[in-house]
Amino acid sequence: MLTHETDHASTNFAIQRTGDLLSLRLSYPPYTDADNPAGKRRKVRQVEITQSSTRSSDGIRVIYDYARDGWVIEQPRCRIVEPSPDPSDPEPELLEDCDKVAFVRAWGRQQPGDLPWLNADDRNHALRDR
Repeated sequence: MLTHETDHASTNFAIQRTGDLLSLRLSYPPYTDADNPAGKRRKVRQVEITQSSTRSSDGIRVIYDYARDGWVIEQPRCRIVEPSPDPSDPEPELLEDCDKVAFVRAWGRQQPGDLPWLNADDRNHALRDR
């Protein structure tokens, strides 16, 4: 197992590799871009997944939607923009033209009794809109 733990004072993510699984944990991502101050202390709030392969594919972007309590998956309309060739510009240009292609409820697969440690109010919240 290979783990990259970050200094949570400066960022909010940890990456871990176990076999062929790469796990990324975001710690308290901001609710919105407006809640995320610009500059050095900006926190990760969305994750982009792409691949380099002879089998080309568009990547996806995953963002947690706090208002709907679940994950939003977006897909770009065209290829992802490459990082700037200018070494003084460390941030790649982010592709902003994405479509929402899926929504996954945070507790969408839970069945009554799956989470015995939850009290009744929490269980009703977790299982709402089923």
